[in-house]
Amino acid sequence: VSLTKKEDFSWFPLESKASAILMKYLQSGGSAVSETKESERLEDGSLTQQIQAFLVKEIRPGIAMDGGDVVFLGYQDGVVSLQLLGACRGCPHSAKTLNQGIERRLKAAFSEVQSVVIGNPSSPHS
Repeated sequence: VSLTKKEDFSWFPLESKASAILMKYLQSGGSAVSETKESERLEDGSLTQQIQAFLVKEIRPGIAMDGGDVVFLGYQDGVVSLQLLGACRGCPHSAKTLNQGIERRLKAAFSEVQSVVIGNPSSPHS
């Protein structure tokens, strides 16, 4: 879950309201884990599917433990494009997470991967 607020609002009332909503949902038997199958979101192409599956199994759980998430945007010409969400978005350590964590692990797992960027894979400066 990720919350965004306007600068002129205090976190306190938002935090207590969000906590109450989440607790009510979980107490009613709602699942804390999405039942959406990742395979439904996979794009065509086995390398793309392998990269997406790797992100789901190996990268996202660690990032989620810190309150963030990573979304696969695409793969083109050796460049994996991602979007950081939640606590990772705007975090001062996000560049380190991206370069020393995600990119290093993707390069080790897939020889085709040359770099990882935030944004559109066809535009490495995004």
